[in-house]
Amino acid sequence: MAFVTGFDFLPGDPLLRAAVLSGLFIAALTACLLVAILAVRLHAASRTAREAALQRRWLPLLLAAQDDAATDLPVLRRGERKAVLVLWIHLCELVRGRARDRFRALGLRLGLDAVARRLFSQSALRDRLIGIAALGRLGCNDCWGELAETVRQADPVLSFVAMRVLLQLDPRRAAPLLMTEMTRRSDWPMRSIVAAVAEVDPSLLAADLTTALRMARDDQLPRLLAVAEMAPGDEVAALLLPLLDAKQPPEILIGALKATREGRAGEMVRALAGHEDWRVRVQVAAALGRFGRVEDVDRLVGLLSDAQWWVRYRAAQALAGMTAVPTERLQALCAALADVYAKEILTQALAESALRRLA
Repeated sequence: MAFVTGFDFLPGDPLLRAAVLSGLFIAALTACLLVAILAVRLHAASRTAREAALQRRWLPLLLAAQDDAATDLPVLRRGERKAVLVLWIHLCELVRGRARDRFRALGLRLGLDAVARRLFSQSALRDRLIGIAALGRLGCNDCWGELAETVRQADPVLSFVAMRVLLQLDPRRAAPLLMTEMTRRSDWPMRSIVAAVAEVDPSLLAADLTTALRMARDDQLPRLLAVAEMAPGDEVAALLLPLLDAKQPPEILIGALKATREGRAGEMVRALAGHEDWRVRVQVAAALGRFGRVEDVDRLVGLLSDAQWWVRYRAAQALAGMTAVPTERLQALCAALADVYAKEILTQALAESALRRLA
């Protein structure tokens, strides 16, 4: 009896042999790919199970320990350190005030500062981000120099997270670096910058913001003005007045109007009600809603007939929010409007205002 050895089972025709070999190769490759996918899924499932078990073990311990400093805590095992640090960061993000201070003390007690420093020195981006975030929550001021250097690095995510941590550690000390970097870099989203500033006392940034506003170029002003919205102070308010000139670019006018909180800028704001850019008119209506007077009612009524819906809506909101104007007068004014769109938007704003008062 003859036995098949080697590739004797393959057909003799070269084309058929090549086709069979190609089919076998593809089948083997597909089998290897399926095995690899299965291995990845099993690994992910195993990791998820480990993380869930770690959370079940450590979450009650961390919550109990921050309420009672005398609570005994187990020693962190080597394989648990990074996961516990991430869990601790998440808990810190959920609390404010004294509760956050207690979590900071708990983190130091567990030795999480050493874990954070080690992760900060790693090359992997995720590890570095975790380390930086933890250093801020732990109040590790001794890492200031390394964090400041990280702020100047090219990576936008890494640099911004480091900047946010510096603001958490010492807002006044971090302010000059923030002003320099936020005007230099366009890869930091303004929404993220504003959120980071909102976490600290904005008045601590006022002096450096004033200096930056005086020295800024026109293309840098809109980013600084977004922060000026939250920074109180007469000096900042005084610097906004020249920026409300109708000759300024729309982006600067929009930023200055958003940041204006005082009635002394009222005349300059009112003069912009007929600006050709509808985005400016939107902010005029919003500004008059913040500090407008009874005599601004007619101007806001005029904006109710604007061609742009957002201008009409902000004007209606401004009117509905004017505490100096009785609701009955506003309702009568609304009923007398000849413009259908103006009447519709003011009716909506009055209804929204009434619902807010009832809530």
